[in-house]
Amino acid sequence: MTSWRPLQTPGPRGASVSRLWISHIFRVKRT
Repeated sequence: MTSWRPLQTPGPRGASVSRLWISHIFRVKRT
């Protein structure tokens, strides 16, 4: 699934997705 690869997504959308991914990972790590 390419949608699950924010690091390979070019443009401002990729940065937004990567930011969401980071917050999601932080949430999972904190739980």
